Amino acid sequence: AKTVRIWDNVPTAAASGALSSRLTTVLPINWNRFEGLKEILLSFVSRFFRQDARQIAENRMVLQLLLLLKELLAAGFYRSAEVAQILPNLLSLLDGRQDVVDDSADDTRSARYEARRTVSLDTLVIMECKITLLEVLTTLCEVRLDLRLSQLLARYRIEWDAGDWAAEPEQITSLRTSSVR
Repeated sequence: AKTVRIWDNVPTAAASGALSSRLTTVLPINWNRFEGLKEILLSFVSRFFRQDARQIAENRMVLQLLLLLKELLAAGFYRSAEVAQILPNLLSLLDGRQDVVDDSADDTRSARYEARRTVSLDTLVIMECKITLLEVLTTLCEVRLDLRLSQLLARYRIEWDAGDWAAEPEQITSLRTSSVR
């Protein structure tokens, strides 16, 4: 979902230097409404530096919390300091080298990447968690790009207001004729 940039908020967004999409709305929003939920999310996800395919319920809970994290990030309910706090946990969870994906001691490389779902084992949920983690990281990159765009637009606006971007009449004419060709 793309957001519309509010021109009056561009300088504020650029000056904040924080990863936040809070400045894309003029609606009165209680930004602290999900603080308790964010604390639960952080404490639960921080316990999982690896995943075990035998812990089906826990892996499903991690998946749901990651989906929630993605939505809270996209809606602007996380600030850069909070993201910095949870990011190491997300990266260690994404690193699947320590994941347990089989009941047996024989953990061959080819068997490691097979999708398996039984009563006592579910590797598909682990795979879904990894995909969701990548989507969360993509959202973080999009918010970071949005911040950089705000900084660029703020600079442009300062220069525009100062008259640095005033076009000469002959430049406007040459632009119009070149666009017709």
